[in-house]
Formats: sequence, C-alpha cells, structure tokens
Amino acid sequence: MQMAKSEYKLCFVYLHSPRHDDALDFCKDVLNDPNVASFINEKFVAWGGDVSNSDALLLALGVSPLSFPYCALFNSSGSRISLVVSVEGYCDSDELLEVLEKSIEEASSSMSEARTRNEAAENDRLLREEQDVAFRASLAADVAKEAERKREIEEEEARLKEAENKRLENERIESENRRKEEDRALALKNRRKEKAMRLKPEPEMSVAENVTKIAFRMADGSRVERRFASQESTLNDVYDFVDTLENVSETKYSLVSNFPRKVFHRTDELLIEVSELSSNGAMLFVQSEEER
Repeated sequence: MQMAKSEYKLCFVYLHSPRHDDALDFCKDVLNDPNVASFINEKFVAWGGDVSNSDALLLALGVSPLSFPYCALFNSSGSRISLVVSVEGYCDSDELLEVLEKSIEEASSSMSEARTRNEAAENDRLLREEQDVAFRASLAADVAKEAERKREIEEEEARLKEAENKRLENERIESENRRKEEDRALALKNRRKEKAMRLKPEPEMSVAENVTKIAFRMADGSRVERRFASQESTLNDVYDFVDTLENVSETKYSLVSNFPRKVFHRTDELLIEVSELSSNGAMLFVQSEEER
C-alpha cells in the first residue's frame, strides 16, 4: 500500500484460496494471460497472497469476500485506504480488464487530486525548511553551549549520586554483616546453653568399664578431651558436647576421623556400636561446613 501511495497508483490485490475449484483455473487462464499481466503490472502495484497464510488471511478477514477467487483495487492516496472495486468469483480476462479499466477512470480524479495535494504539501515543507535554516543556524551555537553546560551538570550530579549510592551500599553491607555476625553469635550462645542443659554427665574418673574417651581437635588447633558412657551415649551426645565448647565457632560442622578418614553424623547410634569410637584414644577433628 505504501508503494502504491508513493507512485500514485491503485493497489491490485489477489486473494487465492486453493480450496475453491476456480482458483487454479483463474490463475492459469486469467492472471497468466499476457494482456492481463501486462496491464496489471503497468497500471497498478500488485500484491497477492494465499489465505492459508497469515497476511492474506488477515486481509481476507477484513474484506470478508463472499467467494473466491477474489480480486480488488484499493486506493491509498488519501488519509485512509478505501476499496475501489472488488471482483468475487471467477471471471474471464476480458471481464476483468473491463472492470480494471473502468476503475482507473473513476479513480483518476482522486489520484490527481492526491498528487496535487501532496506536491503542494511537499513544496510547503521545503519552503518551511528553507525558512528555518537561518533561524536554526543562529541558535546552533547557543544550543551547543547550553547542551555542554547541561552535560557537565548531569555528569557531576551522576558522579555525586554514584558516590552516595556506593556509600549507602557499603553501609548496608556493613550493617548486614554486623547483623549476621550478631545473629550467628546469638545462635551459638543459645546452642551452647541449650546443649549444656541436656548434656549427659561425664563418667567419673573411677569408672573404667564401658567408657569411651575421645579427643577433639578444633579448627584453631586446640584440643579437648571428654569421656562418654559408651553403652548410653550416642553420636548425638558427642555432637551435643562439641556444641557446648566456646572455641567451636562453627554453626555447621562435621566430626571426622583421620586414619581411616570417616565422617560421623548426628545419629542415635550408641558409641559402643561404633567400632572406631568404642575404645579409648579416638580423635575426631571438627571440620567446618559453613560457606564463607
């Protein structure tokens, strides 16, 4: 349509529906007629589409043809696209040419008016541009100077804003880190207090049977020993003891033996049933599992 408008021609549209019996004959006998093809190519801007495809289907929904094949002429020279004529159903070459020639005659006046109107508008536009050149030239230096001043102000404002945002972000991060550390310290404090209250008592030194002595090596290198009643204490009790230690600052950790390496988890398994811990002299390392 835009090409037809720029060339001051009508737009010839053909909508093809392969489901209609006359469609193929119309293409072969009429549109393929040299006289018809030459006339359409010379006088119009032509467009065709199969209604099984989206563009042609949308147009078909807009014009709502009663039958196929469907041919139409559209005038796009005005502010709105208007239908000049449509041919619905099969027609021969002579009939189609007659309709097209008559439509050109009827639309010629409106096309001429559109051409005259557009040329006058174009002349007015060129005249206004020429009149504006001198005015724009006189303002160009001032506009450039003002733009540079605004740019410098905006850059300075952006720099100050970026610095302020960075300061606020650093304060937020520091505050968040302090809060996390405070929460972590409080969680450790509460854990030590809770586990100390429920921790099973350590066997007396005079008791030698069914006692497991375990040495714990902390992350900071310090060492702590503790005796457990092996027939009563579980791995959970071992973890509860480690949870009470002040020099255990991890909220998540595992107890690991070195030779052979084995990770002992929090379970209700009795120490006497854990071969690696059933006798005295076992050593467990406190291995942190916290993400840093």
